[in-house]
Amino acid sequence: MKNLTMLCSVIILFTSCQSASKLLQEGRYEKAAYSAAGHLKSNPSDEALQQILVESYNLTIHQYDSLINDADQSKSNDRFETQYASYRAMQELTATIRKLPANATQKIKTVDYSREMSMVASRAAEERYNLGIKLLDQKNKADAYEAWENFKKAEEYDPNYRDVAQMTERAYEAALTLVEVSVSQERFPLYDINAAWLKQGLIWNLETLRTNHTLLKFTLSDDLTNQSLRPDQKLQLDFTDMRFDMPIMSDYSYERTREVTVTDNEGNQRVIMVQATVYVTRRILTASAVLMAELRSLTDGRTLLWERFPADYTWRSISGRYTGDQRALSADDLSIINNMTPVIPGRDELFRMLSEKCINDMVFRLQTIYK
Repeated sequence: MKNLTMLCSVIILFTSCQSASKLLQEGRYEKAAYSAAGHLKSNPSDEALQQILVESYNLTIHQYDSLINDADQSKSNDRFETQYASYRAMQELTATIRKLPANATQKIKTVDYSREMSMVASRAAEERYNLGIKLLDQKNKADAYEAWENFKKAEEYDPNYRDVAQMTERAYEAALTLVEVSVSQERFPLYDINAAWLKQGLIWNLETLRTNHTLLKFTLSDDLTNQSLRPDQKLQLDFTDMRFDMPIMSDYSYERTREVTVTDNEGNQRVIMVQATVYVTRRILTASAVLMAELRSLTDGRTLLWERFPADYTWRSISGRYTGDQRALSADDLSIINNMTPVIPGRDELFRMLSEKCINDMVFRLQTIYK
């Protein structure tokens, strides 16, 4: 058993060395370095793995040094990002190797790149910040958006760089498309509707559009009165053509008969015919409404949307009772009979269902505008 264990250990060591060596020969130096380092955790004295680690580490550093030098000669806006990513990759590899047992790293000399990372991060923050300032000075939403992106990157590299946090917020506000939402509720008292929930529910639905359009915000006209914000667009909403019909009730009945087998006291069986009458009450209530939506640009007066979003709702219920022998009834009959007389929905509930349909359809339509 002991010999078998030793044999397995030798096979594992050989396989580990082979996999790291293959990665090195294929030119995948960084993966080879991590592979060798991973195997040296459990086999720190393996000299073959130690040699692979030295070679693959040095070659990885050389690759990243070349990327850094090439980026240094470039005028691209992302040259510092390339340099920073390269230094970070080298630093992460260095940190991995330095966690290995001491006898596994006797042959390798690693370099700490934290200072270089810090310097490049500062340069990257400076360049992105300055570019953001230039773009923001153009005073249009497209450039303000690019400015916001640059300020965010600058803040990622150095959160304490100058006033980058404030400039990020300023660019965001400049790039933001603010939509004022006005909801007409003049007709609601005429229909005895309490729709106090409507405005906030509407904003909640509209805010789902921000999933694909970050720089978009909807706010109620009521909330703009105490703010200095200037909306870019206005969405005017009005529920019209509301109709709430009276419930329609209809009654009908039908007969049920069935043959059943009965057994008397003496154990004799015979077939008899049983009968029942089912009395059914059917109730139907219909309602409808139309949401008129107009979206207009406040900067140039263009109409971006003018559309009707109709909704219809029909409430139905069926209940009943019976006379006669219950054995004559089917499962469907019992379902009708056991259905308690339901509460007819009021106008508030009906309007909620209608408005949800209208609003959902409108939001779906607005997705084609706010892509």
